[in-house]
Amino acid sequence: MKKFFKKIKMEAKFRNAGEGHRLTDGPTHSRAAHPSRTAMPPTRERPISESQANAASAAMERFESKNKPPKKIVKLPEDKRSPQCFKKSFESSVLSSTSQTHDADKVFSVEGVKFVSALNGDIFDEESLFNHYKEELLLKLGSDEKAHASCLMIHTLTKDRKKVGDAIATLNRYFDNIINNENEMKYRKIRKGNKVFSEKVSIVDGAEEFLMAVGFAQKLLPNNDGAEEIYFVLPNESSIDMLKEAKELLSTCEPLSFKLFRDTKVYRASDRITNFHLPDSFYKLSLDEVKREQMRKREDVELNQQLRTKAMREKPKINRKYRYALLRIKFPNGKILQGTFGVYEKLTALKDFVRECINVDWVPFDLKSSLGKILDQDEETLLDLSLVPYAVLNLSWTTDMKAQLDQQGVAVDLRHDLIKNIRELS
Repeated sequence: MKKFFKKIKMEAKFRNAGEGHRLTDGPTHSRAAHPSRTAMPPTRERPISESQANAASAAMERFESKNKPPKKIVKLPEDKRSPQCFKKSFESSVLSSTSQTHDADKVFSVEGVKFVSALNGDIFDEESLFNHYKEELLLKLGSDEKAHASCLMIHTLTKDRKKVGDAIATLNRYFDNIINNENEMKYRKIRKGNKVFSEKVSIVDGAEEFLMAVGFAQKLLPNNDGAEEIYFVLPNESSIDMLKEAKELLSTCEPLSFKLFRDTKVYRASDRITNFHLPDSFYKLSLDEVKREQMRKREDVELNQQLRTKAMREKPKINRKYRYALLRIKFPNGKILQGTFGVYEKLTALKDFVRECINVDWVPFDLKSSLGKILDQDEETLLDLSLVPYAVLNLSWTTDMKAQLDQQGVAVDLRHDLIKNIRELS
């Protein structure tokens, strides 16, 4: 049986092999002579299915990926591979995108913190007022007021009060040496490149101008090594009395004020009275305030090491990170008075502000918190009274006095010029 099936298979193979040829046939006997070998490949009777197409596409992608050069792997540092790092980067990107979206929609409760110039009464923001003072004082250096103007520059243009104090102390020491050694020329010369002078005097705006204003002149003189340097020299003919007056001026001169502009506004009665949105200028601390905050934290550490009563431990801590406060006073008729204050201003300053804004400034009144507590600690600061960075207070008239004024036909209210500019509270 096996031989029988083997014979059948062999015959089938010969039938499928096509026409035979001799071994002696030449190369001209090619496949072209056999039509069965040159025929086109058979076409599909059925179209390719979707799954077959997907499989073919995947195979092609695998083939192409094998021929691509390998990707370089960049290893991140250890501190950048942590999940916290990716979380922070994601959060920062989200916050930046959302802040850009919301900034355009912000409507601040106040445009910003403004100040009144002590020189001409104009209104500036803090940086603009500083530049305004500097320009005006520099212009006065060419006048007869140059000594006073340069002294104002020393006291006003440098915000670090310690640097101002060091500069004044150093200048006074120079002046004392000249006054006490009137005939010694070495005391009349101050080398500009001297370490003490450059670190304590030159860094303060107006200090060199003050020396020039009281009689010193700049000259090129040889130093101990023979090289020429700039010196501030007081001529022999200069009066010693001028130096005494200069010392007096340094001790009595006061810096130009940065008087806060109240930015007074009056609003109609509104249920939005508690809506506050403050600009960044309400939160930024000056250098002196940062130092004060550091001292407060040091005091807190010392207090924590002491034995205290329960009441002392539970006393609420005051938030000191704000520079200014926005206060709204609601009048009995619903009108709302708004003003800007410094956090270290006392309650009496707030009451004076209210008196300036009403038409009968001598009428007694009370200011009450939202809980109905009367604020009568006039010498307490707004910070100590927890009215920072914003608060809503209610004003009430003294009953007897209000009744008398009503009988006389006097309507106690905000000044007419303020009511004329009343607006809606957003």
